[in-house]
Amino acid sequence: MFVSSCSRRHTGLYTNADRNAPSSRFGARSTLLNPHPGYQDPSPWLQRRSSITYGNLAEFSVLDTRQYRDDQAAGGGVDPPNSEQKDPSRSITGEAQERWLFEGLSRSRSRWNVLAQQVFFAQRDLKSGPGESFAVDAWDGYLGSRNRILDFIAERRIANPIVITGDVHNNWAADLKADFNDPNSPTVGTEFVGTSITSGGHGADTNQRAQGIIAQNPHLTFFNGQRGYIRCVLTPESFRADYRVLPFVSRRGAPIYNSPTVTLVRNGPLNTACRMLIEESSGCEDDQAALQGAENRSCLAQVMRSGTVGLVFRHEGFGSFDGSTISG
Repeated sequence: MFVSSCSRRHTGLYTNADRNAPSSRFGARSTLLNPHPGYQDPSPWLQRRSSITYGNLAEFSVLDTRQYRDDQAAGGGVDPPNSEQKDPSRSITGEAQERWLFEGLSRSRSRWNVLAQQVFFAQRDLKSGPGESFAVDAWDGYLGSRNRILDFIAERRIANPIVITGDVHNNWAADLKADFNDPNSPTVGTEFVGTSITSGGHGADTNQRAQGIIAQNPHLTFFNGQRGYIRCVLTPESFRADYRVLPFVSRRGAPIYNSPTVTLVRNGPLNTACRMLIEESSGCEDDQAALQGAENRSCLAQVMRSGTVGLVFRHEGFGSFDGSTISG
């Protein structure tokens, strides 16, 4: 099991592997990547990337997308498509780190291959209506880098790729498409984006702007704007992501509950027909006392899939998302 949350500039991964380490606020036991508490970049050439292998269960490739990148396209910010953004020679990881990632993925024999990194990986068109607009500080500003990674995963048939992200202070989930502009293109992997712990105030399940972004980007399959973290539980058969959220953060005593729980289930060898199971979850058993009197909007979405994985959702209490089924 590990926990993912975000700070302003980083993604944090916390596991329960080291039982002698002090417990974190959310019960995790050790820090695999300890985010810098400030907003400045780390010291020059401080190696932040790392690779962690848990037997044949999971391979974690922890990337550094801050130190080695080319400058943001068009000066940063939110911008329409531009030549810098599309320049295939520009990189968010740097050439050496990209090569290191590809070598590690090629060697991996793990069931789950997890890329932990800092900024939104999937494409997000932020402009409502005609035209496009992208946050070019994220992978949307480095199309060459993203395309090379997705092409590599698809061509080498890397098993069950998962991207874990922070930075944007909201919960999201996304299908990673071979072509984000073609909803019918193959799904290459899955991205889980974790919210902030306190930044942004109470937040809300959803809002009109987020619904507009999802309407513009059908591969973005889920949004939640509350505070909390993602708890991920891995087995050889499944990768479960519990979106754990709080109804308020300005005072003590907030009950914690699941927004959707998404389970990706691998079944059988490559090219085995996939089978989709969806059932409602009754919430998290270790928080039943806290759930008393609190609204529980949890669901369990299970996808029986081989090779690469996609998402299927059915959840309640999310306005226009009610009863939706999304798969890659």
